[in-house]
Amino acid sequence: MIRALVPYSRTLFFNDKGREMGFTAETIRDFERWINKKYAQKLGKRPLTVVIISTTRDKLLPEVSQGLGEIAAANLTVTEGGLKTVDFVSPPDLSSMLSSTVSFILGRISSMGKDFPSMTFFI
Repeated sequence: MIRALVPYSRTLFFNDKGREMGFTAETIRDFERWINKKYAQKLGKRPLTVVIISTTRDKLLPEVSQGLGEIAAANLTVTEGGLKTVDFVSPPDLSSMLSSTVSFILGRISSMGKDFPSMTFFI
C-alpha cells in the first residue's frame, strides 16, 4: 500500500458521494495503474494500492518526512525549506506514466528495499 497525502480542493481533490474526484485523484489513479504495470513481474499477483489521505497543505511535507505518507500530491513549489526535508526528483518516463500533464514530481528517497524504487513522490 502506498499512502498519498492530498489537500482538499474543489478542483484538485474532493469527495462526491464517497467517490474520490478531481485532477489529483485522477493523477494518483493513473500513477497506480502505471506502477502496477511497470512492476508487474516484481509484484506478481499482489498489486500496489494507492490510498488517498486528505490533509492540510501545511502538513504535507512534515507528514511525508515523518513517514505518515509516501506521496504528497499538490501544487508545490521547490523551496529551500522543502529541500532540507525532501529530495526533488523527476522520473525520465513521466509522460508515459500520466495521461495528464504535471509540471513536476518531487520525491524523497525512502527505504522500501533495495530491489524496489524510491516510492515517495510529490505531484
